Amino acid sequence: MLLGEVVRLPAKRPSAHTCLTTPSQDLDQEDDIPLRQVDYNILEQYHKKDMADKKAREDIKSRILYEQKGFCKEGGEGDGY
Repeated sequence: MLLGEVVRLPAKRPSAHTCLTTPSQDLDQEDDIPLRQVDYNILEQYHKKDMADKKAREDIKSRILYEQKGFCKEGGEGDGY
């Protein structure tokens, strides 16, 4: 399925002079958030926690796939895809 840009149309009924091709508010609002540079030392602890959380989720997923669904262990025999 393909989906184009999602926009919010005006809530009130458009008048005869309203152009429906121009959205009243663009939902692509992340472009409006200003970014600022931050020292890596401040972010390092968050990055390490995110990486540890991701590894734990992957380990759990791998164990469930092996034990319950019959997949081979990650990196084990038969894992060459």
